[in-house]
Amino acid sequence: MTPELDLLNGVRRCAVLGSPIKHSLSPALHRAAYASLGLNWIYERVEVDAEGLTSWVDGLDASWRGLSLTMPLKVAVLGLGEVDQLARLAGAGNTLILEAGSRRVYNTDVGGLTWAVGQVASNAAVARDHLGCGRDREGRPRRRGPARRAARECCRAYAGSCRTAAGAEPRSGCRS
Repeated sequence: MTPELDLLNGVRRCAVLGSPIKHSLSPALHRAAYASLGLNWIYERVEVDAEGLTSWVDGLDASWRGLSLTMPLKVAVLGLGEVDQLARLAGAGNTLILEAGSRRVYNTDVGGLTWAVGQVASNAAVARDHLGCGRDREGRPRRRGPARRAARECCRAYAGSCRTAAGAEPRSGCRS
């Protein structure tokens, strides 16, 4: 244990950040998991916007282990650490791991979507319907922003290509 953590009795801190954030159920879920695992960790809910994210993260001490990020922070977090390949492909991150002075950005939305769709979808067409991939009647992408990018990567994982899963050429309409 580091001297800083020793002073804090080994308590590790995590939080969900976003704006707005007061509706988030993440603290209750994480606290229950930590208690069940016997971890001396706490999980908080913090209101932070994209403009304040960098300074907020820069002010963290050694007790902090990780952050869950929701809107509007999923794109802004990409500039705060080493970005995992899946987060880079999705163009969004939702997890920032803080360890030994390093920061790593991950996107767990894609894996979660892929697993969930795999539970109910029997083929690529069903996956498209569940994910909202493809385009609406006016030709606009059904999903926009980080959620669309995560769904796009899930479609790729499930169906093998953006063209077959999202109805768009990989170098044209597939990008957000």
